[in-house]
Amino acid sequence: MYLGAPSYSLHKKTASSRSGFTIVELLIVIVVIGILATITIVAFNGVQNKAKQGSVQSALAQASKKIAAYAALNTDQLPADLSELELTNNGGLSYQYSVNNTTSPRTYCLTATIGTTNFFQNNTTRLAPTTGGCPGHGQSGIAPVTNLVKNPKGIGALTSVGESTGWFTTGTNTNTPGVSWNSRSDWHRFNGTSGNRRLYLDQSTLENGQAYTVSMLIGNSGTVTRTFGLDFCDQGATTITVEPGEMKRVSLTAARGTYDSIYRFVDFGMGTNSDGILVTEAMVTKGSTLYPFADGSSTDWAWNGTVNNSTSTGPVF
Repeated sequence: MYLGAPSYSLHKKTASSRSGFTIVELLIVIVVIGILATITIVAFNGVQNKAKQGSVQSALAQASKKIAAYAALNTDQLPADLSELELTNNGGLSYQYSVNNTTSPRTYCLTATIGTTNFFQNNTTRLAPTTGGCPGHGQSGIAPVTNLVKNPKGIGALTSVGESTGWFTTGTNTNTPGVSWNSRSDWHRFNGTSGNRRLYLDQSTLENGQAYTVSMLIGNSGTVTRTFGLDFCDQGATTITVEPGEMKRVSLTAARGTYDSIYRFVDFGMGTNSDGILVTEAMVTKGSTLYPFADGSSTDWAWNGTVNNSTSTGPVF
């Protein structure tokens, strides 16, 4: 009996030493599980994305058929809005629709979105559903933004007050910039006299008490430093200094006042001389968010009326 005891103890010790996993083995198992989980997630997302794309493309195809059928029954007149076709946003699917019944041929553009998946279709080039969105439409579920300035770059010779053109000075303007930017033809140039310069907006587009954000590119093509007050929504002037040869974007946020006269939305208090000051790329948007400059000539944006004489709308990127 005594001689057998060591053999039992040795066997027990050996068996005990082989039980469980080492740290290295556990780490390998964890890494393998992580890789498998990643592959599964990627594959699942790919399937989901394909399903969304298929749903959006199918919805666009069906909607376009309804638009074509409507036009066939209404002497080529396109529906004014999608409610006439009983097309509504549902189940995560949303539509945006633009139509022009005044051109020949009449045109439309339709954007459909699920999450961040966007496709559009129009009758201008007879495209099948194409990735992206129509000009002027929002994308990826984010509503489009409107630039309320009708002539954002101040193009043209402007000599009088006019909400339609957007800009006003007391003297003669030219869109030929000074020596620093002779290649630029899209600047609004102040003349050399004293007094305020103003950016007007159509008061009917503004809401009392609503916050708006303005930004614009200001340059100094002269040889003298210019300092002036920039007054936005009559909230008090902010001092702006522009050195010779300097070009910079400035921005302000304020709320619209409650008076209803022709609205002096932005006043440039130029003091005794404004020679050399150039302004372009003005943008006024609703709310306090500062967006990169865009107008109807920008990619995926559209004028809401006459080019360089209307507000413009487009996506946020």
